[in-house]
Amino acid sequence: MKNKKAITLIELIVGVSISMLLMLSIGIFTSSGISNLFLQEKNIGNNISINNFFTEAKKNLDNIEKSSEIIQNGVIFKRKTEFNDGGFSFIGTKQKTDFCENGAETKHIFLKNFIPGGLEIVEGNLKTSQKENSVFENGKKIIGTDFYGKQKLNGEIGEQVSLNGPTGIIEKDGKIFLSDTLNNRILVKKKNGKIYDFIGEEAGLKEPNGLFFDGDDFYIANSGNGEILKYSIKNEIPNYNKQFKTSGRKFNRIKFTYIKEIGEDEDYSAFEIEENDENKILEKVKKSELDKVELDEKTVFQISYLDDNGNQKIEEIDQTKYDSYKEKKEFQVLKIKKYFYLYTYSDQAGPNKKEIFDENKKNFIKNLTLKKELISAKKILFFDSEKNIFYLMEIEEKTDSKGNKKSVEKFFQIEYFYAGIMSFPDLPKFSGNFGKGRFFVELSLEKFDEGSSKYTKEFEEKTKIFFNDLRELKQVKNNLKYPYKINSTSDFVEFDMQNPGDFINFDENFDTMLEVPIKSLEVSKDGNFLNIIVKYYKNFDCENLDLNEQKINTLLLKKKL
Repeated sequence: MKNKKAITLIELIVGVSISMLLMLSIGIFTSSGISNLFLQEKNIGNNISINNFFTEAKKNLDNIEKSSEIIQNGVIFKRKTEFNDGGFSFIGTKQKTDFCENGAETKHIFLKNFIPGGLEIVEGNLKTSQKENSVFENGKKIIGTDFYGKQKLNGEIGEQVSLNGPTGIIEKDGKIFLSDTLNNRILVKKKNGKIYDFIGEEAGLKEPNGLFFDGDDFYIANSGNGEILKYSIKNEIPNYNKQFKTSGRKFNRIKFTYIKEIGEDEDYSAFEIEENDENKILEKVKKSELDKVELDEKTVFQISYLDDNGNQKIEEIDQTKYDSYKEKKEFQVLKIKKYFYLYTYSDQAGPNKKEIFDENKKNFIKNLTLKKELISAKKILFFDSEKNIFYLMEIEEKTDSKGNKKSVEKFFQIEYFYAGIMSFPDLPKFSGNFGKGRFFVELSLEKFDEGSSKYTKEFEEKTKIFFNDLRELKQVKNNLKYPYKINSTSDFVEFDMQNPGDFINFDENFDTMLEVPIKSLEVSKDGNFLNIIVKYYKNFDCENLDLNEQKINTLLLKKKL
């Protein structure tokens, strides 16, 4: 609001005409599509002061909305919400005693543009300033360039951010939320000091002003639309019934990765998987009596940071390293992960197997306690739970040359299974104080490579379980008169154009005043027209006041509503 837009061609014509045409009566009619302004002046004098003031007045009248209110000492009207415009304008009068050296009282007309709530709004140690288009914390500027402007924000530092009539401000959980009112948006300054767009015009914001938190519910005085909005958590039911398209893939084990992606709440709370209880986890995913679950107890943090050369790095670290990093470097947590592994078999297709001929190995297999008979005892599956290896014994009936039948046992090591479609009606749940974020489960099929003695990934699929940080913007109150402050969830302060209070007081550092005294200001409505008649003095004589009655000039502003 501190800088002014360039005047239009019509405004330039009006200004030049007033300054140059020296005649008793001048009439100028201008039309700009949606507005008509009739400007008439008699006995032109003090042209520079008058031209400046009424050019500014015309700019405001060109931008008037239909709503206007005539009060005792002037007129208030709502300005259209456009770049660097919005809020309200007041054209009114003020008595002064410093125009004349002898202290004689004179009346002056002034123009004021304002946003209800105050030129400065203080909330704790935070302060917004419309005059400076800036935000201060403990007297130090933290956001603003001093000039109005607007740019998309995605992590800029405060000194690079241009504001346009900042008003409401509030702090929550180390983050600062700000109404950038005439830019029709709310910004957030995160814990890392960077500024981001939070909610804007795309969500229906129009001149947002006062802000209020009730727990996690965020209330916004959307002043330009005369409503109160609530930005709150969208209830979502977790879905743990999942199916994965694993058919035909090779595997020796299944890896389950539980993931919490960090959302706008920046909640870094870790989580547990089914209370970190392996037995409970196994109950959820069990496919047979041979199955085994291994839970990896460690929590993994995926972080992003800038290295010494300013390049972005992404690293996965455990809890110990995470705790040490917090003291040493600035970083952002992207994800939190935990894992468990399931060893099971698949009978969807024949496994890939390698025959064993060593008799000692065969005896070892036969003595394993974990076994399952397959196909009428013709096949028996064994599981070595220490090494996580499956073995297969096949029994064949053979007849020798004499017609004698003999059972022959063959032993195999299962190199890998072929998977079918894997369904889990009730996956293990996220548990503990997991906080807010976006929660997923990723299933990976891993095949063991004997050459490297490592598992390699054969398949991966990630599925959403639930989000509990998504919010929705709902209207909770409407048909209000420009609400600009929220005291509670049901107590809103509105701006009354009929009783504007201190909002229309003259501010010499911010408002525009006609330098010469006036005799009177008359405001009236005639049908769809707003008429403003100003009678001002030419060459005001502070010593001989009676002589001034012969020096009265008249100017008419006429605006179609």
